[in-house]
Amino acid sequence: MASASPTASPSPTQTALPSDPKAALAAIGRTYYLESNAAIRTGSTVKLRALSTPDCPCNAFAAGVDADWRKGRVESPNFYTIVDVVSPMMDTATDGHVTIFYSKNSYRLVDSAGKVLINLPDQPKTVSSSVRVRRIGSGWKVFDVVRLP
Repeated sequence: MASASPTASPSPTQTALPSDPKAALAAIGRTYYLESNAAIRTGSTVKLRALSTPDCPCNAFAAGVDADWRKGRVESPNFYTIVDVVSPMMDTATDGHVTIFYSKNSYRLVDSAGKVLINLPDQPKTVSSSVRVRRIGSGWKVFDVVRLP
């Protein structure tokens, strides 16, 4: 199992992703969750949205982050802790998926007066999601994220 990744690291650009498709799938899956952390922490979803296709259902997550930040500020330095990234698999010549194992850390939404609107405690149980990725030109974009049972 790979080491836990509680903090965000610089996001690979499309040109910085590995040339091996399976390695690229793993990298973009990991980056999606690290950019989710950055969006929650800063309130900026620009980089997160740039990682996904316009029709990705995962954009609802970015919209939720935007909505929370309009209500106040979010206190969650690293909502997702990545536990492991496994099984990168090409499904077709242009589509693939990777499984991301993660736990969720606390999330607090506080309004401008300091009132706590949402207070979610740590959820240390490891869960997983399948991140579905599509090759678009020379890069990759997330086109679906499905929580696995």
